[in-house]
Amino acid sequence: HHFGKPSRAGYHNKEWAARMETVGLMPSDTGQPGGRKIGERMTHYIVPCGPFDSACAELLTHEFTLSWVDRFPPVRPTASPGLLSLPGSGDDEDEADGTGLDDLASLVELPPVEPINRSNRMKYRCPSCDAQVWGKPKLQVLCGGDTCEAVAFEPT
Repeated sequence: HHFGKPSRAGYHNKEWAARMETVGLMPSDTGQPGGRKIGERMTHYIVPCGPFDSACAELLTHEFTLSWVDRFPPVRPTASPGLLSLPGSGDDEDEADGTGLDDLASLVELPPVEPINRSNRMKYRCPSCDAQVWGKPKLQVLCGGDTCEAVAFEPT
């Protein structure tokens, strides 16, 4: 959109390929040398000694740290062995000097997990006569029974 005429949705055109090459990323449909440079379902590989490769090499030669921690990650980690430890850790000295990610886990606040109803309908029940009805979520239903006096159905 900023460097030429956009192609149709999902298609990577010659302008996109040229822009990728200027930053040191070679477009390829296989992710390997020799792949097609334009098309759909594209990926790339890093050009050796190109601008991207040089910038990464320069960045990694200096002391590189991130000064923030994402307190609200988009995905809740699952409990699995080694999830909150650095690769290759597991020996006692990593845990003793506090370099493991276990120390950071206490800083991360995860929002509560609420079950997600992926259905497009819910079950509702009259609290007086136990009549049931299915309908879309957040539907307001009143019971028409003789003894219920138009009481609102409750989601179950």
